[in-house]
Amino acid sequence: MRTDDWSTAERPARIGHQQIREAAFGPAPRRGGGLNPDEVRAFLNQVADQMLRLERDLAEATSESIRVKEALYRWQVEHASTCAQQRPR
Repeated sequence: MRTDDWSTAERPARIGHQQIREAAFGPAPRRGGGLNPDEVRAFLNQVADQMLRLERDLAEATSESIRVKEALYRWQVEHASTCAQQRPR
């Protein structure tokens, strides 16, 4: 199977803003120094905040898309019946 074939079965589970915010890591090895835990937590909170905004934006765009599709469908149904009545036989 190709690596660029991203079927839904192959996609990893979505990571939500809450999972990012609550991420925990093991201690850094003593010899390597590691990362500042406060800076890591602050960064993860920034990423989680951005993810939350994106999730909300996506939900809003999805709702708007559904509303527009439904309005278009209603217009098409109405327009088709109008055109059928006006069509010469």
